[in-house]
Amino acid sequence: MKFRLSAVLLAILAASVSASTKGVSIKADTVSYTKDKGVIVASGSVEASYKGSVVTADRIIFFTAESQVIADGDFTLSKDKARITGKKLVYYFRTEKGSASEVRINLGTTWIKGSSIDMDREQIRITEAEFSSCDLDRPHYKMSSANMVYYNKSGWIVQNWGLFWLGDIPVFPVPTYVYDTGLIGGFYRKKNPVPLPEIGSNDVDGFYLNEKFIWRLSSYSYGILGINYGSKKGLGAGFEGNYVLNDSNEGGIRLSTYGSDGFSWGATHTYYFGDPVPTERLRPLLYEVLEIPPRKKYDVTLDLSYRERINYERVTLMPMVTLRYIDVPFSFLDFNPRLEASAGSVSEESSGVNLFKTNLKSTFDYVHPVSEKTSLRAGLDASYTGYGSSSSWFNLLGRLDLSREFSDNLEAGAGYSHYFINNGGSPFNYENYRYFPFDEIRSHIALKLSGSTLGIAVSYNTPLLTVRDIDYNATIGLHCFDATFTWRAARQEFSVSLNLATD
Repeated sequence: MKFRLSAVLLAILAASVSASTKGVSIKADTVSYTKDKGVIVASGSVEASYKGSVVTADRIIFFTAESQVIADGDFTLSKDKARITGKKLVYYFRTEKGSASEVRINLGTTWIKGSSIDMDREQIRITEAEFSSCDLDRPHYKMSSANMVYYNKSGWIVQNWGLFWLGDIPVFPVPTYVYDTGLIGGFYRKKNPVPLPEIGSNDVDGFYLNEKFIWRLSSYSYGILGINYGSKKGLGAGFEGNYVLNDSNEGGIRLSTYGSDGFSWGATHTYYFGDPVPTERLRPLLYEVLEIPPRKKYDVTLDLSYRERINYERVTLMPMVTLRYIDVPFSFLDFNPRLEASAGSVSEESSGVNLFKTNLKSTFDYVHPVSEKTSLRAGLDASYTGYGSSSSWFNLLGRLDLSREFSDNLEAGAGYSHYFINNGGSPFNYENYRYFPFDEIRSHIALKLSGSTLGIAVSYNTPLLTVRDIDYNATIGLHCFDATFTWRAARQEFSVSLNLATD
C-alpha cells in the first residue's frame, strides 16, 4: 500500500537511531525503514529537506547516522539560491558536502553545466564546465574550462584556463575570469565585461587596446596581468598582486611598463581598526569572492608609488599616509559621510614640483525622496591642502541634484554646484587636470528602448556658460550582451565596452 511519510512519522521512526536526524523531513509515496542499520529508502515523488537544502528525486536512500542522502537517478537540489539538477547525488545535510554527475546549475538567468561537481558550504567545484547568462537552447555566448568554482557567499563564478565562445565558435582564450551572478544581496553589483580587449582612443595614448587577466593566487589573494597598446606610446605590460592577511590587514603591489612612458611601480597597505561598520555600508572588493572580512570605522593606508599615472601625469609618492574615519555619530540622519587626513612627499615629472603635501577632506551626502519617482541629493565637500610652506588650497563646495523617472523608458536630471569658498590652488598638473574654479550647472537624460539606452550628459561653467564636459553614450542591449559606446567630446576620448547580461 502506498502512502506519504510525513516529517512527524520520520522523526518517530528515526529518534531511537540517532539524534542527528532531527530537523530532516522526508515525504514520499512509499517508504521502507531498516531500524538496526538506520537506513530509509523512499520512492515516488520524494522530497527530503533540512534547513535551506531541499532534495527531490524519484528514489533516495537516507542514512540517519550521517544525515546522508543518495539519489541514484535524476534529482534536483536547491540550496543557496542555486538549483542543481543531475543524474546522481550524494549529499550530507549537516555539513552541506556532496557530489553529483551530469549536472546543470541554475543561478537566476545564469547557468553552469558540468560532468561532475564537488560541493561544501562555501563553494561548488565543477569539472568539464561551461556557463552562460544566455537562456537560449543555442546561447549567443558561453565560457568553457576544465574547472570552475561557484562561491555561495558572493554569488560569483571563477573560471580558470578556458575559452570564450560566440555561438559554436571559440574566439578567445581566457586564462581566468570572475563573473558576478548578481544573486547575493548587499554586494556591490559589478559589471561583467566580455573577456575581450578594451578599445578606445584619447589625446594622450592615441588609439589603445587594453586586456587584463585575473589569477586567483590563493584563498585571500589575486593577481592581475595586463597587456596594452597605445598608438602614441607603444606596447605595455603590468602586474598587480593583491593580498589579505586577515580582517585588519590587506594590500597590494604593482609593476608596469608602457612604451615611451617607461617603468613604474607602487605598493599599498591598509590597516583597519575600531568598531565594525554595518554591512550595508561596505563596498566589497574583488578578493571578497572568497572571503568577506568585516570593515571597521577607521583605516590607515600607506602608499609608496614611483612614476604611476594619475590624470595622465607621472607622479611619485614617497610615501603618502592616509587616515580615514568612515562612520560618524550623526550617521543616523541618513548622511553618507567620509572624513580623511593624509600627508606625504609628492613629486611630479612634467612640472618638476617636489613638495610635502598635507590634506584634510570631508564629504557629506544626503538623499531625500521627493516622491516615488523623484529624488533630491544634497552634498557638501570641504578640502584643505597645504603644499610645504609655499602655498595652500581650501575649498568648500555645495552640490544639489534633482532626478526624476518620467516613465519606465525616460529618466532625466539636473544639478548645480557652488563654491562657497575657493582660495589658493595646486602647483601640480595632475590636480589641475580638468579642474575649473567655477560653479557648475549640469543635466542629463537617458532614453531606454527595447533593451537599449541612449543618453547625453552636459555640464557648463557659470557664469561664463562655457562647456565643461559633453558626454554621449549609447548602450545597445543584445539579449546576452550590453554594448556601450562613449564619446567624451571635451576630452576627445572614445571607448567601447561589452558586458555580459546578469539578473
